[in-house]
Amino acid sequence: MKVKSLISILAIQFICSVSLVAFNKLQPVLLEVFDLSGYRFRVIAFQNLLVFVLPVLAGVVLDRYFSKKIFTGVAIGAIIIIASLFLLMLLFYGWLGNGNQVWLLLGFWFLGVKLFSVFGYASLDQVADQSRWPRATALIAQIIFLVFIFSKQLSELVYRTGPVAVTAVLMLLVMFSFVFYRTTHQSFEQLEKDDGLNKIKINFGLIIITGLLTGFFQLMVTTFLPIWVMAKSNNTIHTLGSDFPLSVLLIVSLATAWPLADLISKNGVARSLMLSVAGCFFSLTFIFIVPDAYAALAGVILTGVAFAALFISGLPFIMQQRNPENRFLALAVFFSSVELPGLILDLLRFGK
Repeated sequence: MKVKSLISILAIQFICSVSLVAFNKLQPVLLEVFDLSGYRFRVIAFQNLLVFVLPVLAGVVLDRYFSKKIFTGVAIGAIIIIASLFLLMLLFYGWLGNGNQVWLLLGFWFLGVKLFSVFGYASLDQVADQSRWPRATALIAQIIFLVFIFSKQLSELVYRTGPVAVTAVLMLLVMFSFVFYRTTHQSFEQLEKDDGLNKIKINFGLIIITGLLTGFFQLMVTTFLPIWVMAKSNNTIHTLGSDFPLSVLLIVSLATAWPLADLISKNGVARSLMLSVAGCFFSLTFIFIVPDAYAALAGVILTGVAFAALFISGLPFIMQQRNPENRFLALAVFFSSVELPGLILDLLRFGK
């Protein structure tokens, strides 16, 4: 592996995860401060539609005009984040009107974070050999799981620090991470179009199905699994709080990610992906059906293992589906498909 280049990808994913925690905490606060709470549905719909559509358009443009410049997609995401946060700071100080634009800036901040994250994966095939993609992805997964294990503490820190300081710190972190990424990936610019990607006919249908399944199980795990577990009759579980089931799952996923990477490397990512999808389905069904809370927690542990395997096998599988003409588009289609189940739920939930 090219260690420095991998560290730069890990840094991007860490900052994107922290940014999402900050975004989720600050969005309702800012809408309330600027008297736009009644526009919550419009804001949710706008930002989700942006993230569903624009990465795909960006992927088309990048593949057509910037196929050899791997850092370009990351640069676009970084520029959008920094510009959105800078304009938000101007808004906080009253230098950008009365605040009616805050919903637009929040939407573009969210978009920038997603682009920064999605295209941060684009050079993973240059950082590690194909046989080591699961191990590299496991490291990324562990970074993301770790951030969201401590998301409650991070949210409290964001609230105490205040939006001005948070936006300033995030701007600096994004800037430094992009410079580091750009520096460590500079040599990749000279790659030819046949730089190791398989010259196969890309199967977008398979990529979309993989993305939809990943997004569906991600939605089940983060939204419905805690509700199902807490609905079981056990006062001891209830006293631990509604965050407890998801925390257990993330800790299990964090602990099992690296051993699973070795197994996935040996068994192949395609076979491992099918097994992880089956594991997520059966473990979630088990949690939903069983009446006992302790049995449900056993299901949570199984789901944590299956969910980690899904994350670790899914991205390498998509990387294998890319060809030189669709380096960025394949990733964009996959991650846009991942967003679709959550988008549908948000539209149904906030549209009432």
